[in-house]
Amino acid sequence: MTALSLLTGIGGIGLGMALVVGRRHRLRRFAAGLILGLGIAALHYLGQASYRVTGQVAWDMSLVAGSCFMGLALFGLALMMAGERNRGLRRFGAPLVLAAIVVLHIGGMSAVTLTFDPEVALP
Repeated sequence: MTALSLLTGIGGIGLGMALVVGRRHRLRRFAAGLILGLGIAALHYLGQASYRVTGQVAWDMSLVAGSCFMGLALFGLALMMAGERNRGLRRFGAPLVLAAIVVLHIGGMSAVTLTFDPEVALP
């Protein structure tokens, strides 16, 4: 599951970047950002799904959906801004990527609840 997580991340980033290289059309750059963000979201959530715990893993799907929606929107805006001719607008690209990653991470960590089995002795 962890390897699948890595492969989806690499694939999403590669496909998103391939779609955006040398393109000036804003909508295409936004769509490439969505694909890139989808790869990062899949990497994150598949990685979390591969947790091995002696107990139960439960998900709050509204937090998962919200973090994915916000993360993908921010990735789309980031790639859209990164390709702008105006240097002032281009400066927003990197902070938006950082915000997208933080939203996915914090949303994902908030969405998961690990309930350990009380019968298992922990060191």
